[in-house]
Amino acid sequence: REDYLFTDNQEKSLVLVSGSFYNRNELMKLVNENREEITNPQLAWSLFKQEGKDFAKRINGDFTVIIYQPEQHSLLLYRDHAGLRPMAWSSENETFWFSSDGLILSRVLGNKRKIDRNFLMRFFLEPNHFDFNLLPDRNVHKILPGTLLEITQGGKPKTTAYWFPEKIKPNRGLQFNKAKEDLKKLTEDAVSVRCDLRYRAGAHLSGGLD
Repeated sequence: REDYLFTDNQEKSLVLVSGSFYNRNELMKLVNENREEITNPQLAWSLFKQEGKDFAKRINGDFTVIIYQPEQHSLLLYRDHAGLRPMAWSSENETFWFSSDGLILSRVLGNKRKIDRNFLMRFFLEPNHFDFNLLPDRNVHKILPGTLLEITQGGKPKTTAYWFPEKIKPNRGLQFNKAKEDLKKLTEDAVSVRCDLRYRAGAHLSGGLD
């Protein structure tokens, strides 16, 4: 389906996208695109050609993006900034596997191996002492939020962060009223960009008495 798959026959490349781009209008202006019907995979490909491997930092959304360029022997996998879309991978016996479900991928690839003991410890440790990136099969790995995984022919899988929230500096001089105003604007914008105008939406707040 073209809404999640795009192939560039001229450049012999394939793009897969799962998820949503909330700042589509902004991204379309960035690549001088005015076709409303352009799909997210097409948009991601245009951004990639213009911005290079760092293009994902421009996207506001929850997404995984996969770009395959066979002639360059290159496979790129991106996970969104907050990690809302899961992605796991494994490489063994000259075969590369990826899935949105790390548990299922562990079951498929590790059915003859013992479960990683460190993963089992998650059921006995306090949450703040456990590494939630672990999976039952130690040969299956999660792509971390805000990270690019790059696979090249003959090379080891390489992960590169494209988002650095730890570098965001607190504004010590921010006044309460200004913070309240900014929070209101950001909340309204976050809700607005996530609304799909094709549908009506409603909300229900439970008071605990139903």
